[in-house]
Amino acid sequence: MLNGEREPQTTPLIIGTGTHAANAKNLQNKIDKGSLLDKSIVEDVARDSFLAAWDNSPVVLNEEEKFLGMKRAKGAAMDQTIDCSKAYHYDVAPNIQPISVEKKFVIEAQGYDYDFAGQIDVDEDKKTPDKETCPGETIIGDGIRDTKTRKTNLGQQEVDCSEQYTFYALYKWLESGKKKVPDFVAQDSIIKPTKTRAAYCVSHYSRREIKDFVVAFRRFNQACKIIRAGMFTPASPSDYLCTPEFCGFFASGRCPYVNKDRPLNKKPKKVKQEGWKDGRTKDDIIKGLTTAAKLNDD
Repeated sequence: MLNGEREPQTTPLIIGTGTHAANAKNLQNKIDKGSLLDKSIVEDVARDSFLAAWDNSPVVLNEEEKFLGMKRAKGAAMDQTIDCSKAYHYDVAPNIQPISVEKKFVIEAQGYDYDFAGQIDVDEDKKTPDKETCPGETIIGDGIRDTKTRKTNLGQQEVDCSEQYTFYALYKWLESGKKKVPDFVAQDSIIKPTKTRAAYCVSHYSRREIKDFVVAFRRFNQACKIIRAGMFTPASPSDYLCTPEFCGFFASGRCPYVNKDRPLNKKPKKVKQEGWKDGRTKDDIIKGLTTAAKLNDD
């Protein structure tokens, strides 16, 4: 919400919604019946979930999608949703040992102005090592998994630094009566397909400890003060969420905290160095002068 206005949707957000719904139903079947759904059913659920999300609110298209037109852009996004769901079905789901999916929780923060609520994609109790998604490392025990649909793989640092996973782990620790910190947190990133390759998945594992929970409560306390004061800090322009792909307000041009015409993901033009008649560049000359000065000092 921004000034009481509901955020419009973008195709990456809808793709993520449809993919999550298909993944959740697939893993729930594994919990209930001990097996994953057939590929055709996964495709059907992904398609139906995408269409339901698409019809839920107005959709903002980017420039490339506008060129395609609404109908073709919708079809391309739906195909991506189905492809991402199939990639998860083959690359990740067979290796997961879920005990619950889409688990909602509330942390009753005594002494704070607000409680903290969230939803865990997959609560897992891994009894055996998973060498396919985490080669060279034995990951067993109870853990938390979250799924992200991405254009590119953002790497290990995203998982290590995520406050989201810290609060997920905090909830599990409190749920155990402060007896056990989860053995791991994991992010399963589904990298969207392109014209030259299919969708694929990358999993990154991380851990949290009680020291992380202490810091999390400090940050939560600060957030409570900000909410109480009504002084909300806009997202950093360097945050991947502060882009037209992940923010409908940015894409529609209605966010007052960004320059909607700011160039994104554009490589700067390569500047050619000026050369001298003997073929040397400025760097060559500076290096020569530095060397000469050093010899004179000696």
